[in-house]
Amino acid sequence: MTTQKKRPAHEIRVGALKATIWANQSEKTGTWYCVTFQRSYRSGDAWKQTNGFGVHDLLEVGKLAERAAAWITLLKSKPVQLELPAENRPTA
Repeated sequence: MTTQKKRPAHEIRVGALKATIWANQSEKTGTWYCVTFQRSYRSGDAWKQTNGFGVHDLLEVGKLAERAAAWITLLKSKPVQLELPAENRPTA
């Protein structure tokens, strides 16, 4: 059995910071969303990501959180709920 990597529902970027919105679905509770935050940085020649933030990043993380909440609220307020792509649906 091959497992496909789950794709995010949406991503929001501000500079080196990124909010990733994940859609989850179940028959019992419907669709719900969670958000992860990352900061990209360069180490030598390679780009890396971390979920740790310095004090100088926190206001931007707050802005990302606000924008993610607005996106989710707008999506949930639409009369027709979007169906998740097959690779993002939970398996029985």
